[in-house]
Amino acid sequence: MLEQVGPIYGRVGTRWAEYLDTLSDEQTDFANELFARAAEVNREEIELLRDAPRPEGPA
Repeated sequence: MLEQVGPIYGRVGTRWAEYLDTLSDEQTDFANELFARAAEVNREEIELLRDAPRPEGPA
């Protein structure tokens, strides 16, 4: 399976690298901050969901 998936992700990585090379340092800093904050919000929400009471299913 790796031999099927690897080339696809290699292309994706290459395309992202090419795009990121077009950004200024300020844009890259902003993107890093944005994605870090998004990951933090997602982690917090996942924890809230894990801690939330679960509805009882049908008996």
